[in-house]
Amino acid sequence: MADLFVHGYTVTEEIQAQLVAKMKAGPFKASDIVAEACRLGLPRSYSTHHEPVAMRAADRIIQRERKAGNIELHRPVWIWRG
Repeated sequence: MADLFVHGYTVTEEIQAQLVAKMKAGPFKASDIVAEACRLGLPRSYSTHHEPVAMRAADRIIQRERKAGNIELHRPVWIWRG
């Protein structure tokens, strides 16, 4: 896993690992991952590109894990299958 760059902010491997650990802890919604990203220091507010940084970072990590087959959507929550 390499650093992730979202609208001028760096999401380190350590932050990504903590977000994945949150996913593994139990069923989650995307908003749970966004809240955790904010708690870890990513800004919830908009960047100069008018994108919510924490939300975009959480979305990219969720989609990466979905494509890897590690999570499945069981509306309204995601479930870790890893």
